[in-house]
Amino acid sequence: MKKKKNHSKRKRLIILISTVVAVTILLAFLFFRGLKTSAIHYDAQAVKYEAKIKKPENLPINSITFPGFRDIAIQEGDKVLYIALVNPSFNKADIQFKVTLNDRTTPILTTGLVKPGQAVTEVPLPKELPVGEHTVKLEMFGYTQDEVQQRLTGSQTTFKLQVLKNKP
Repeated sequence: MKKKKNHSKRKRLIILISTVVAVTILLAFLFFRGLKTSAIHYDAQAVKYEAKIKKPENLPINSITFPGFRDIAIQEGDKVLYIALVNPSFNKADIQFKVTLNDRTTPILTTGLVKPGQAVTEVPLPKELPVGEHTVKLEMFGYTQDEVQQRLTGSQTTFKLQVLKNKP
């Protein structure tokens, strides 16, 4: 009889410890997952910027407008691409930009969040970018303006970057 009581107590203790461990693991997972979703900070390089982008007529309230880009030419040896990665002032969301060159997998720039009415205006270029035509892939991701940002919609575009040979 005594063995049966000890076995019952031991069984309850094991169940209690297992439950505490499982709850602790679950809470740790939720805590670290929450940190990951709110880890995007506002970009320190973003500056106030007046874009010439006009708000489209009949734009639905919850829509995000992403900028478009034309082909750009730079001189051989330029270290920076001067371009306005702008979040139009009429947007009700923050935007993060990711710039990739040619078929590279690693972006040359991933911004923090850019508030409406601001822009990041400089993209560092890789050293010794060869003369010729290059493809720039620009990905734009919308985020809520809540304390913990949530990913909304996004857009992707490409444009050509022409690196011109310096004149002797």
